[in-house]
Amino acid sequence: MVIVEMPQRMKLGDFIRNHHWDDVSVVETGLFFVALHTAVCRHWNQKRDDGEIDYYEHLLVVADSLHRLGFDIEVQIAGLLHDVMEDCSMSREEIKKTFGIRIAGIVASLSEDKDGPDSYLDQLFEGTKMHFEVIIVKLVDRWHNLVTIYGFRDQARQIRYLEETIGPLYDLFCRCRKLIPEKHLFDYNQLVSRVFSLASSTLDQIGKKTA
Repeated sequence: MVIVEMPQRMKLGDFIRNHHWDDVSVVETGLFFVALHTAVCRHWNQKRDDGEIDYYEHLLVVADSLHRLGFDIEVQIAGLLHDVMEDCSMSREEIKKTFGIRIAGIVASLSEDKDGPDSYLDQLFEGTKMHFEVIIVKLVDRWHNLVTIYGFRDQARQIRYLEETIGPLYDLFCRCRKLIPEKHLFDYNQLVSRVFSLASSTLDQIGKKTA
C-alpha cells in the first residue's frame, strides 16, 4: 500500500478514470458499477454538511482512496456503500443478496445501530475481528471527514468530532492494531498517525481562533 493525499472533492468522471481495470475481472467490474449506481442513487438528494456538495462525493473519495491504498474491489465497494444502511435504510440482507456476505459484513459493522446493546466503538472492534478491513474503511472515512471538517457549520460539533478522534476513536485504532495482518501493519500505523495528527492540529487551530 501507499499512503496518499486525501482530496476534498471528487467528480464521478474523475473517479472512474482514476481506476485501473486491467487486473479486474468482468464480473468484479460489473459488481463495482452496480455498487456505484446504488451509492449515487441512494444518496442522490443528500448533501454534505455544508449544504452544497453532493454527499456521494464523499463516498467516491473513500472508495478511490481504498483503491489507491491497494485494497481489492470488494473493499472499495464497501467504501462506496458504507453509509447506505445508516442513512438510506438499505438492509444488510439486501446488501448481502446483491454484493455478497463479505461486503455486507463490512458495511453492517460500519453502520451504527442506535438500538443495539453495544457501543458503536465495540461494534467496530467486533467487526474488525471478522473483517480487518472494517477499521481501514473507518480510518479512511474519518480522514476525509477531517479534511472537510470546516464544512461543519457548527463549531461546537467540529470540536466534539475532533476530540472524539484523538480520544476514544484513537484508542480504538490502537486496540485494533493487533487485528491487522502483518503485511498491512506498517501502512495501518501510518494511517492512524495521519488521522491523529490532522485531528490534533485542526483542534489546535480552532483553539487559537477562539482564544
